[in-house]
Amino acid sequence: MLRALACTLALGFVACAEAAEVATGVALDFGYMGEFVRNFQPGHAAPVKRTIYQDHMDLALTLEPAAWGGPDLTLFVHGVRDHGHDPSAEVLGDLQTASNIEAPDQLLLYEAWLEARVADGRVGVLAGLHDLNSEFYVSEFASLFLNSSFGIGPEISLNVPASIFPQPGWGALLRVQNEYGNALRFGVYDGDPTTRAIRRKQEGLMGIAELELHWVDLGEPGVLKLGWWKHTGLHPSPFAPGRAFHGVMGAYGILEQRFVHWPGGGFGAFVQYGQAQRDRTEVPSYLGVGVHVAGFIPGRPEDEIGLALARAEHQLTPRKSVYEATWELTLRLVFFGGRASLQPSWQHILHPGGDPAAAALDVGLLRMELAL
Repeated sequence: MLRALACTLALGFVACAEAAEVATGVALDFGYMGEFVRNFQPGHAAPVKRTIYQDHMDLALTLEPAAWGGPDLTLFVHGVRDHGHDPSAEVLGDLQTASNIEAPDQLLLYEAWLEARVADGRVGVLAGLHDLNSEFYVSEFASLFLNSSFGIGPEISLNVPASIFPQPGWGALLRVQNEYGNALRFGVYDGDPTTRAIRRKQEGLMGIAELELHWVDLGEPGVLKLGWWKHTGLHPSPFAPGRAFHGVMGAYGILEQRFVHWPGGGFGAFVQYGQAQRDRTEVPSYLGVGVHVAGFIPGRPEDEIGLALARAEHQLTPRKSVYEATWELTLRLVFFGGRASLQPSWQHILHPGGDPAAAALDVGLLRMELAL
């Protein structure tokens, strides 16, 4: 029996998919993203103007035995397919990667993990192939934006091999939370996810911890997340050829606050800040700030619009640095009960690639999504 058949047609893009009916406690999810990326000035990596199409496909299976009287477990298996040219690598040359779905062509078992919960679900232990960024360094408001830095800070993604997109690795996670959403998370991950082999001596490990605190001030919710991480692998010095360091560490914080709400919507803002050891990294700090509005059209609570800035410090020498700063303005329109969306985005990139002599770039993106 067919559970759903959904199609969307937008600017020449057509996508149709179907999902089979599944039993209670079993979910099969399919997602497709197609995206056009266009630079309006010659790129920093290649002095040309190009329109590039890339796409990303997800297929995930979730099993919840508690739904039929079994233990409180979750088994999650997730595969991805990525295809298309890489706008940042091939043309734009920006540090922070304008599109968060840019990836090498791949057909990959992305995640496969098992989580067990006790104490009414307040304590969870997870192990397997796991995307660190699905639990750590997550901002609800920042997730609207398409630039990669709004997902996880470049002081992590550009400095150490981390278990994140486009290829997570093996990891284990402990989560403790209360009824208010306050939580402590501790994770340990493979030091080089690309090998999918745990070689602690050669590749090291990555440990990460995060504290999450929620509050309601004058009736409006807010959240603070404070994190710390350390990668124990051997890291070549970016400034002294032949020199290497055992271990790189850093910390980050995320603050989100909603200021006002109305039926079906609200206005809020976020701040992200990350810092890594300056003597061991090329990108020692990152700042992200932005505003987010949901439900700005009456009767359409799922539509979102936002404006944000991602600012990554790039060290040219230990005493000289420049910032790549990207402004992003984006609008996400949702259709068919949340099964499809259309999202145009404009990004203005200053000092692309962390090059003080590089001319600014204007980049347009148009993303189309289908989810079942």
